[in-house]
Amino acid sequence: HIGYMIGCTNRALESLRSRVESGQTEVEINECLNQLTADIIARTEFESSYEKGKKIFQLLTDLQLHSSKASQHLWCPGS
Repeated sequence: HIGYMIGCTNRALESLRSRVESGQTEVEINECLNQLTADIIARTEFESSYEKGKKIFQLLTDLQLHSSKASQHLWCPGS
């Protein structure tokens, strides 16, 4: 699994390098780190079905977003 992690990280770094070399001055690092995390999880846990792993990660991310939005309207007595 370490090999997958190293490979994913190297690809992410190469992508950042090419952006800098092309003159891009701003990078959304949160997006880059989310993509790196998704790639590592998908490769290490679902190596035979990489796209399935990426889809599961995206669905979990969506679930987290919707859950946090829904909980904004909750009120607990005493809070």
